[in-house]
Amino acid sequence: MPLPKTFHGNGLEKTTDFLGGGIEQGALWVPAMLRRMDLAQQTFQKTEPALRLPMAASDYIRRQVRFTPFPTEPVP
Repeated sequence: MPLPKTFHGNGLEKTTDFLGGGIEQGALWVPAMLRRMDLAQQTFQKTEPALRLPMAASDYIRRQVRFTPFPTEPVP
């Protein structure tokens, strides 16, 4: 299941013991995805009550998911 769908379905708020990982895709795309998830949450929580959560979307991903970059990718 895609990570944004897992978050927007309230899955990571309900199951805090869930841990995930992204291993095969590198990690260069992760910061942009986190920004888009936060923006979507801020925009749509006005009309979607399920998005009104205690934490930002990116905070759930940071708490419960780990990514493995390719050896040549810069890691901030």
